Amino acid sequence: SHVGLNCCYFQRIFHEHTGMTPWEYIIRLRVSRACDLFASPNATNESVANSLGWEPSVLYRNFKRIVGSTPSQYRRELQAKSNAASGAFALPNPGGSKS
Repeated sequence: SHVGLNCCYFQRIFHEHTGMTPWEYIIRLRVSRACDLFASPNATNESVANSLGWEPSVLYRNFKRIVGSTPSQYRRELQAKSNAASGAFALPNPGGSKS
């Protein structure tokens, strides 16, 4: 009502132009910001969730739904890409599985 639009009308017009609801758009913006924050080597699920105003479980659920991987998987993929780009390599886990 602050901008002279009915709430339902705004949601319908927003959806027609973006293909998503305003709430889904905000969630996607937050997940996009989470991706940026995970680029920091010191980022944790808790710190990223807190900076987005979410609980870690909410971050996990929305991140997995939108990105297709968990936040931890995403961070591992970022680290692997960073190592590959820098010419570094990861040492095998001494107690890990042998594939």
